[in-house]
Amino acid sequence: MTYASFVLLPLALSLGIVLYVLYGLLVNYNAARKTGLPLIVLPFDCGNPLWLIIDRKIVELVRRIPFCSGTFTRFNWRGWEIWDRYRAHQQLGDAIFFVTPGKNYLQLCDAEAVSEIFQRRADFPRPPESTGKVPRTCSDQRHL
Repeated sequence: MTYASFVLLPLALSLGIVLYVLYGLLVNYNAARKTGLPLIVLPFDCGNPLWLIIDRKIVELVRRIPFCSGTFTRFNWRGWEIWDRYRAHQQLGDAIFFVTPGKNYLQLCDAEAVSEIFQRRADFPRPPESTGKVPRTCSDQRHL
């Protein structure tokens, strides 16, 4: 391998990751925008395993940069809900969409809306990874 390939390969991989993230954000943003709810765009998905490891360190570094304390440093780290409490909903309303490259997340602060969502299971399916349920396979059923 030449020196150029050692430089170009990491650059191509980095560019590919950035384009993938931007594409995911664009698709999810367009889907969330149709709801008419307030949107908060975050560059990292809160379920991203790498982000879960480094989120607090990166957010602390970004907070030290003047004029860089916005939605990224407010909402894009584990546990922001505990620190922020009701302020996000007081400022933005009872329903807020968080747009990330991986998924859109709906944050609700309305007990009636939450109750209706839980009652209408067919209209609001919950993915197994978020509920902790592991789908059963045929091989699992043999050992019961």
